Amino acid sequence: MDKKAIKQAILERLSIHEECFCGLDFPLLKISECYPGLWMEHIYDSVIYAKMYPEKLYLAENAINAFIDLQLEDGQLPFMIQAKTETNPQARYSQIQECVSFGSLAFGVYEMNGDKKFLMKAFTAVKKWIGWLKAKRMTRGTGLVEMFFGYDTGHDHSARVLDLAVPGLYTVNGVRMNAATLPPDDNITPVIAIDMNCNFYGNLKALEKMAAELGLEGEKFKNEAKEVKKRIFDICFDKEDCFFYDVDRH
Repeated sequence: MDKKAIKQAILERLSIHEECFCGLDFPLLKISECYPGLWMEHIYDSVIYAKMYPEKLYLAENAINAFIDLQLEDGQLPFMIQAKTETNPQARYSQIQECVSFGSLAFGVYEMNGDKKFLMKAFTAVKKWIGWLKAKRMTRGTGLVEMFFGYDTGHDHSARVLDLAVPGLYTVNGVRMNAATLPPDDNITPVIAIDMNCNFYGNLKALEKMAAELGLEGEKFKNEAKEVKKRIFDICFDKEDCFFYDVDRH
């Protein structure tokens, strides 16, 4: 099968996943029938799709806008938007699951659409998201982001989360807890997670790029990113192994 035929097959296959979610009047790229919604980590799919097929740019723009529009007042972004629910729409806030930094994805969309209004909206949202992470996920005073439970990273059932008190989704009596809630009586968490902090760094670097495009001062974000990178190496990097590790409370 040649490249043209492969691209056409992809286009036909993915087109069935374009859907106006419950309560939304614009289409998003649904992950699958097994996962009927859009997770923050899968905004990446929409961005790559738009890069392959420029006529699909609206899906990437819609994905970024949908998450920003559902951002809470305190800056928390939802980790997913469900496609078909009784509420309109149902956004969930019980974990993070930011496998590619939201700011980087938003800037990637801007590089395709050149829309400064879109960029300013994203810039404001990412600053608020950074503020939420600092306020709610830096309990150990290290300046680095912490994992509270297994689903935060998106690496469900990975060996890295199996010893956590909550290796999956944190619920109390069947009710999902907000991602700001640290499970009690855990001898391991909060964990300084290497991938979560690489995304934190990525968001700061994205803010630096956004500020430059918007004619704003970006030195603050540049310096903050530099400090985060230093702390990642100081805390998570093992020189003898030449490898990065998660760091538990001990």
